[in-house]
Amino acid sequence: MALRWIEGFENIGPTNITSGALQDALAAKWDTTFLWPLCELTTGRNGYGTSFQFSPRLDRYLEQIFDSQDTWIVGFGCRGAVVFPADQYILDLKGADNPQVRLKRIASGELQAWTGGTLVGTTVGAGLAESQWSYIQVKTYIHDTAGTIEIRVDDAVVLTLSGIDTDTYGVGTVSKIRFWADSDARLDDIYICDSTGASHNDFLGQCRVVGLQLDGDGMLSQWEASGAASHYTYLNETPIDGDAGYIQAQVSGDADMFSTTLVNPSFDVLGLQFNAATRTLSAQRWDLHYRIDSNGTIENLSSGHTYSAFRDYHTNFGISVVDPDTGVAWTPAGINNATFGVKAV
Repeated sequence: MALRWIEGFENIGPTNITSGALQDALAAKWDTTFLWPLCELTTGRNGYGTSFQFSPRLDRYLEQIFDSQDTWIVGFGCRGAVVFPADQYILDLKGADNPQVRLKRIASGELQAWTGGTLVGTTVGAGLAESQWSYIQVKTYIHDTAGTIEIRVDDAVVLTLSGIDTDTYGVGTVSKIRFWADSDARLDDIYICDSTGASHNDFLGQCRVVGLQLDGDGMLSQWEASGAASHYTYLNETPIDGDAGYIQAQVSGDADMFSTTLVNPSFDVLGLQFNAATRTLSAQRWDLHYRIDSNGTIENLSSGHTYSAFRDYHTNFGISVVDPDTGVAWTPAGINNATFGVKAV
């Protein structure tokens, strides 16, 4: 699988969510965050859904940790600050906790590519502007002599570098991707891919992340609910309300399935990401799987997380790019006819 992460800041909360609650929600989903003292949800890119607005202070960030790969492709919507501050890094691709490749926005509206502490190239025609959305995509290959960097803005290629040293710190890979604050800039519609697998291993183009929400119980309701109402009603709140309403697994193999709100039939679907806020109440080891039922074809996706001790809620995720019933990419009709859920293993 090459699609590794999707984030559109949907279903986290309303735009009037308090800064503290928003910071808690993002800290439970992203691996590392520094957002103090203020941040907010606001109108999304192109007026759709919600986007994330950083604190007006610089040097705040969101970071996700992956396994080590030598090639990464990152796309994100970025809306410039109301007034551009001094030149500011907006993206780090880090190996061994050091920035192998960095992207800096400069006052002219262009982007600079840095490897370690060395400037290796500046875009021509990026056209980033104050209070204006742009969609930035970066692809890099980490190598000490044959490294590459390509930057696109709104699908136009604005910088191509090859035969350069992108392995400044000698580890040959990147495993952490960090989005930096650009004063009160906004962030939306993120995708992250690596080069493994047969698909989603190159630029995906401008993307829109759409949040779906649970709207009904499916055929299986084997987990125990905290009340007598339909199970989905304990899970579709925004922001999450902790132990105010929940379902819990008592037996390995039990699953709960749900229908979701519908996808616009005109959309081209590049992939699905499942997000569930979970925690354990015992020292017994559990694996969390996401379960898909597409026209009777069942697929179980590991969330990659095993629970073996008491812990607070953490939002875990799973990725699907192929409809298990058809064996090809998801379509809106396929998603709208499928049910999705969780399984304890």
